[in-house]
Amino acid sequence: MNTMRSKIMREAAKLFQEKGILATSIQDIVNQSGISKGSFYNHFKSKEELAFYLIKQKREELWETIQAIEANERSTDRERFAAQAKAYLKHLYDNRELLRITFQKWKGQKKLSHFLSKAQHQDLQWLSKQLTCLYGEEVSDYVYDCAALLGGIMVSYSIYLFISDTKEIDLNEFVNYLLRRMDGIIKSFDKNEKPIFTKNILDQLLQIERQETIHYYKKVRSLIHRLRTKLGEAKLEKRECDKIAASLDLLENEFATIEHKPREYIIEGMILYLEKQKIPGFAETLEQLINVVHSRI
Repeated sequence: MNTMRSKIMREAAKLFQEKGILATSIQDIVNQSGISKGSFYNHFKSKEELAFYLIKQKREELWETIQAIEANERSTDRERFAAQAKAYLKHLYDNRELLRITFQKWKGQKKLSHFLSKAQHQDLQWLSKQLTCLYGEEVSDYVYDCAALLGGIMVSYSIYLFISDTKEIDLNEFVNYLLRRMDGIIKSFDKNEKPIFTKNILDQLLQIERQETIHYYKKVRSLIHRLRTKLGEAKLEKRECDKIAASLDLLENEFATIEHKPREYIIEGMILYLEKQKIPGFAETLEQLINVVHSRI
């Protein structure tokens, strides 16, 4: 990640934790980071967008932790899941100020909503897998109901406890409490009950998400193709034209297949480069491309 961008995010995270996201201004962030407002706006459109990228970063760190715990073969299934749940709850607690933007209206809220939807699906898959490991065949018919219930309990309790005046929460005690409640829920299921949330429903949600991603990638590639056409129409020297064409190739490669996660630092670098070139006839299509790309990234 760009060094200056990283520094801004790091200093903003400190301020959000100390003062709260609502009380922190962009001026506070630039003062803390030792930069100008112009430099800030070179990297972020708003304080809320900065917070969004921090949420994404913290979520990636959480998932790395969960996967590392999963790889610990010395622990029992229950110990492993308890450690993961504790990490998940700690993530919610440590980033409670950042998560306040999920309740606010701002220009990039659609992007945040899409990210949170994907995160929710990921949580359901993680919880259903862990509950299957914990309870085996006993829960197989109702594992997605149980995952939805447990996920809802964890998030709801976290919201009420973390935004209250409670200064310290014993996460070990909290996780053990949740697991005891889950034990009771599992025992309460009747084999004659019909599950509400099934794998088929989750698969349908994931398929919708996949189709939306395919459409997004196609739209990005279509706009890049239009920029190539306009580049061919622009009267530029061959050397300059080749450099711009190479940057478009790099950008398009990031959206070649949905199995490949676009690398944000490459995308931002290429977009910044293209913006600086001031190519005749590029402005309108380039702005459209930037808006489409930033609707997800």
